[in-house]
Order: sequence, then structure tokens, then C-alpha cells
Amino acid sequence: MQTRSTPRRSSARSQRHAADSDAGSVNRERSVWTRSTMYLWADEFLKAGEELDSLLSLRADEDAGDRSAVLTLRPAAIALLNRFRAAVDDELAMNPALPRDLDKQLFAYLDQLEDMRIAAIASEKGAAPVDEPAPQPGGGAPPVP
Repeated sequence: MQTRSTPRRSSARSQRHAADSDAGSVNRERSVWTRSTMYLWADEFLKAGEELDSLLSLRADEDAGDRSAVLTLRPAAIALLNRFRAAVDDELAMNPALPRDLDKQLFAYLDQLEDMRIAAIASEKGAAPVDEPAPQPGGGAPPVP
């Protein structure tokens, strides 16, 4: 049994390979994930990128208007989180079945963001960042792991 292809097949195969590997050729026939060709997929991808670019450009050029309400958003969110943290502390005091590190589980990421913000402000001022934990509501120390 011969495993080599005949010269005729080899020639046809090499011609197809040469046509596919030309720098100017685009493979418009091989199907990709959703029954479209690679060319159509790439074309749609580029069109979506151009549309996103134009939308972002319009957004950047648009007048922001009065943004004074945004200035109150961060303090209001922090106050709400502090009230939630105090409520969690109350629940921990009343319910011994809750995990003792519940505060840490819930607020570790927010505490990390606050520490990063403090470090960024300190580095802008040229001072060394303080390595102290964020203050807890009610004046208590943060839970020790």
C-alpha cells in the first residue's frame, strides 16, 4: 500500500497551499465558530471597533454639564457602607454563630481600595505611606486574623 500522494494530487495540493499563503489572499472559505468565514468575522470585528471608537469620541466631545451631583456620590456611598459595617458589627455581637472574620470577608476589598487611595495620596505629597489599617466604625480595632 502506497501512502504517498500521486504527483497530480501533490501538484493540486501545492497549488492550493500557494494560493492560500499568498500575502494578498484572504481566506474567505474556511468556516469559523458561527457559520461565517474568517474574512466576515474579521470585517465585523473591525467595524465594531470603528463604531466603538466613534461612540467614545462622541462621548469625549460631549459637554458634561453640571456634575455637582457627582461630588456627593462618593461621600454618600462611604456613609452607606459605614452604616452597613456598623450593622454587621452589631449582628456579630448578637449572633455568636456568625464567623468572627465576617467583617473582613465582606469589606476586605473595600479596605484594600482605601489603603491604596491613602498610599496614592501620600506618594503625591511625597510622604511615605502609612501602614496602619483603616479605622473601624465605633472606634474598635480591626479584627485580628
